[in-house]
Amino acid sequence: MESVQKLIVPLLFPPINSSASEIRLLILLPSQCETAPTRCEHVVVSLLDKPLYETLSYAWGDATSQSSQKSIFIDEKLTAVTPNLYQALQRTRLVDQPRRLWIDAICINQADDVEKTQQVNMMRRIYRQCTMCVIWLGSLEDSGVTISEAQDALDSVKWMAGADSSRKSESDANSNRGTGSEILARMDRPAWFDDDDEARCATAAKAFKVMMKRPWWERIWTLQEALLPPTSTLCWGSCELSWDIIDLASESIMNKLDNIPRDFYDNDSVDDLTAVMRGMRATMEEESDLSRLWRWRYRKSTDPRDKVYGLMGILRGKDPERDDEEGALLAGLTSSDYTIDAHALFCRVTVNLIRQNGNLLPLIGRRGERPRVEGLPSWVVDWTRAEPTASEESYSGSNFWCHRELWMLSDYTADRGIHGVGDGVKTLDEDQILCLDGVCVDRIAMVEARKEGELVWPTNKYPSIEALLFGSPRWGELIARCQALFQSSPVLQELWAQGTWMRDLLGLLVGTLDPDRVICYQDFWIREILRYHVVFVTEKGRFGLGPVSLAVGHEVWVVGGCIFPVVLRPLESQFSPSSGRDGGRCLDFEWGGECLVHGIMQGEAVEGREDEQVEIRLH
Repeated sequence: MESVQKLIVPLLFPPINSSASEIRLLILLPSQCETAPTRCEHVVVSLLDKPLYETLSYAWGDATSQSSQKSIFIDEKLTAVTPNLYQALQRTRLVDQPRRLWIDAICINQADDVEKTQQVNMMRRIYRQCTMCVIWLGSLEDSGVTISEAQDALDSVKWMAGADSSRKSESDANSNRGTGSEILARMDRPAWFDDDDEARCATAAKAFKVMMKRPWWERIWTLQEALLPPTSTLCWGSCELSWDIIDLASESIMNKLDNIPRDFYDNDSVDDLTAVMRGMRATMEEESDLSRLWRWRYRKSTDPRDKVYGLMGILRGKDPERDDEEGALLAGLTSSDYTIDAHALFCRVTVNLIRQNGNLLPLIGRRGERPRVEGLPSWVVDWTRAEPTASEESYSGSNFWCHRELWMLSDYTADRGIHGVGDGVKTLDEDQILCLDGVCVDRIAMVEARKEGELVWPTNKYPSIEALLFGSPRWGELIARCQALFQSSPVLQELWAQGTWMRDLLGLLVGTLDPDRVICYQDFWIREILRYHVVFVTEKGRFGLGPVSLAVGHEVWVVGGCIFPVVLRPLESQFSPSSGRDGGRCLDFEWGGECLVHGIMQGEAVEGREDEQVEIRLH
């Protein structure tokens, strides 16, 4: 192995002129021997000449580990590639003729940010002009699945796609992807579905689940690689399936296809399929940029900037016959730019999303998560975040969708009368600091004690309101601490004596934040809001729910553009009184997240205080 490593040389790329729409293709040379070395050649072509080629879509894998790398010959020089790419080339190599492929990892000089920017901006054209995309899911050996099990899984998908021939034919007639006769032919239901062969059904469903969990489904770039080509073929080891069949199978399932064996539901494999295909359809249609970015935020990329750039090719232009290179594509960006870092990109994207929405909706739903990009401002959305870890999912874990639903369902107007961001967004220091108008409401005096990973209700079986209020041991401790707090000042003592604190606390727990309004979504409130937030009490005796990261001393503000109150962390120790204060009040903060406070959700906290608005700076 060591002697082979010494022979491997850095890949030399033939020069290209991106302004002339030139790209590199890889000529995969044929071989009749499966074990023969993989030999390839680079060739430069212009997209303007409409060259014939295929694209390869695959999950890169670890490109930094030399011990796991494989070697191939490119232009007669030994070159290192990842094992997954090596397997894909072995699988796609023909025995009698060369194959012309475009493969991002070895057709773009990944070390040249200028070239990378130019070529990535052409990727929509590259994928749309190819004759076919080969989607490589990996080898069956790596998947722990036999050929027969994998084939049974794919046969099940074919039957799901063809089970409703009338619906399927109509779908095909409306499709511009050019599906073939294979899809139009009605697929017979596999006999072993009905032969009481429970073991075979179970192994087929298990194999289908394994297929849906292959790394390819987790990568951000594979979205456009599946959606843009005129046709695609999914290859899993020696088995293969048309992408159109997968799409039609998903449509059949969503149309309540009957008689699918229970095993495919019990392991959630059909849900895995429909979730990703439904998301792809939404992305290709009239979904907002904000929703697109959040929808695919869990997908992974080697370069954090690709969490944004990986979506831009899908969105360029509405006309399928055109590949316009001009105009804003995603969150106000007109092109990818690998000469700027992820820090600057994420700041720019978040500011542009606020401008697009005319409010602070882009900032909500993070539930106190901490950014992974070093030095990123607290208010900026870190798009590198993937799915939350087990502890984050149980304790906090961002969930934009639930908070957006609450934003849409509720009639909250906490910021009524405050100057918002609809007329423009003010930033300082090259989008590092966000300036907002706001009114300080209160300061947090007590935060519910919660151990990390602890939930308001520890199972997915959500309780009734009665069971929640009287069956959880946590409320006893909370009320005891409230009693101690409310005895600490005359003002709070009076509230305690009046008993209004109990009304307010119960209203918060069941989602009735305004005594005159009764919500009709208490199940949602318990499942998604109460379960993942902590109860806090302010110095003036207000009860609220906020992100798990808040602490005593944090401040509750109402800021223009956000229908929810927000929690802010003062930064007064980092700024001089002259630059960071107004009449003794700190005006420099970190974003803590939105909160829900009993009695101020309809603008009560700022009514008559419009002249107290100040401009604050979020860092």
